[in-house]
Amino acid sequence: MNALLDIAGVSKTFGGLRAVSEVSFTIGQGELVGLIGPNGAGKTTLFNLITGHDKPDTGRITWRGEHIEGFAPNLIARRGLVRTFQNPMVFENVTVEDNLMIARSARSDDPPAGLAERLIDTCGLAAYLAQKPGNLPYGVKRRLGIALALTIEPKLLLLDEPAAGLNQGERQELVSLLRALWAGGLTLVVVEHDMRLVMGLCQRILVLDAGQLIDDGPPAQIQANPEVARVYLGKAALKAQQEAKGSHAGH
Repeated sequence: MNALLDIAGVSKTFGGLRAVSEVSFTIGQGELVGLIGPNGAGKTTLFNLITGHDKPDTGRITWRGEHIEGFAPNLIARRGLVRTFQNPMVFENVTVEDNLMIARSARSDDPPAGLAERLIDTCGLAAYLAQKPGNLPYGVKRRLGIALALTIEPKLLLLDEPAAGLNQGERQELVSLLRALWAGGLTLVVVEHDMRLVMGLCQRILVLDAGQLIDDGPPAQIQANPEVARVYLGKAALKAQQEAKGSHAGH
C-alpha cells in the first residue's frame, strides 16, 4: 500500500496549551480511517495542521513525498488533500447548482467532462439543484458540502464530524455515500463521535487524547483497549469491559 500522507512528530501549542503533541502516523492509499477522541483531544487541530490552516511548531507533514507544512490551504487542496468542516462550507445565497459551478471555478484546471453530473448523482443532489442551501434538509446540506470538496477530485478527503446533527436516516445515507466514495478509490479519514458509525465504517482507527496518539489499529483492537475505554468511553465502559473479561475468565 502506497503512503499518501505521513505525519512525523507533529506538535502544536496555543497559549501554553499543547493541543497536539508528537503525533506520528501514516495514511496509505485506499484506506478508510477513523479519528476519535474526547472533546479537546486535538482532532480538529490536527486536521487544521494537515490542511494548512495552522502551522505545526515541530514535526513534518509529508504529502505524496512532499513536505507541505506551512503551505497555504488552497495549495494543499490543489495537490489533492482536501477537508470538510463541522459546519458545511457552502454558499448560502445561491442555488445548489450554482454552488457546484463556483466550486468548479476553484480548480486550477478544467474538470473532466461529466464530473458535475457524477457528483450530483453520487451525492443525491438532483432533486435540489434549484434550491438554496438554507432551504435544504440538513443531511442534504452535508452531502452538498461533500460534493463541493469532491469537485477538486481529491486523493484524500478529511471529514470533520460529518454525521453531527443528522438523524438516523440521514446518518445511514451518509454512511452509504462514504462507502461508495471509498469503493470508488477515494482515501478517507473521518473524525466522528458516533462510535457505532466509526466502528462499522472504518477499517482502522486512530485515537487521540490530550493531543497524544494513544492507539492505532482495527476496530476490534480499539474496542479492547482499556485506556481507550477510560479516556473516551468513560469509567462506566471501562468497568463493563473489565466485568466482561472477568466473566469470560470464569468459564
